[in-house]
Amino acid sequence: MKNYSGGAVKLVEKAITVADFGTAADYASLTSQTLPLYNNPYSPIYLRNIFPNVASSGALSIWKRGTITGAAAIWTGPDAKPDVKAVWTKESVNVDWIAGTTTVPRDVLDDVQFLSTEIPNMLIYSASGIMAAENAMILAYLNANSTAFTDATLLNGLEELLGAAFQLTGQYMQPTHMLVNVQDYLKYLVLNKASGSGEYDTPDGKIAFVGNQMFINNLIAVPTPGLVAGTAYVIDAGQSRFVNRMNIELKMSDEHADNFVQNMITFRAEERVGFFTYNNASILKVTLTVV
Repeated sequence: MKNYSGGAVKLVEKAITVADFGTAADYASLTSQTLPLYNNPYSPIYLRNIFPNVASSGALSIWKRGTITGAAAIWTGPDAKPDVKAVWTKESVNVDWIAGTTTVPRDVLDDVQFLSTEIPNMLIYSASGIMAAENAMILAYLNANSTAFTDATLLNGLEELLGAAFQLTGQYMQPTHMLVNVQDYLKYLVLNKASGSGEYDTPDGKIAFVGNQMFINNLIAVPTPGLVAGTAYVIDAGQSRFVNRMNIELKMSDEHADNFVQNMITFRAEERVGFFTYNNASILKVTLTVV
């Protein structure tokens, strides 16, 4: 065609082969469809959202309430008026770093578009991310600073959870949440069955769903990843605090180790947070009966 000077010329097309597109892998890329990365829309409950949040800029300590002995009563004299003694203990609140890093080649970051959002999601919101580690920190504190609930007359998980809630009510507290292992949530609450007939026998009026959220006797039931099976907590959330010293921060840099000469990029996500309760009696630990 370059040397065409007029007249009629018959052109014969050459047969197209895989080699015309470089390698077999190059040709396969033309005949294959690649879908965007799937992002799971499920949003678990982050425990920080259950409790009141407070900010802190320095060393943090609290006065935690202990056991109260004695009680107020009607007094007519002439004996001494009723003696009520309260004990408070000073507790230092740990504010810890929670962090995670990952390093990727810069050319991959430039060439694979979805990584610019997927890497931050992985470091912060995935099961291996900061928010999951934050949940684990809160659960560890609850385990170490809770009060055991026992009642031999209550025979299954739902009864025990309700029993703990009413114990808090009887102690002039306001139960707000039940934290339950994910599978126990299904076993004891959603699919609670009669041992004989096998029928689902949750008491009428005790369980309701509002906006896909389960409420048990007006308490929010929270299926909690990372919570040990067979263990649950019934809490008065108003008596505990989530401490936020530094919000989640995400940075990227090529100035780490040999990144600059190797053309690598390191992502770092981190925060500084803590958790405490003013009253261990506001956190009841329930060991669910095996059914």
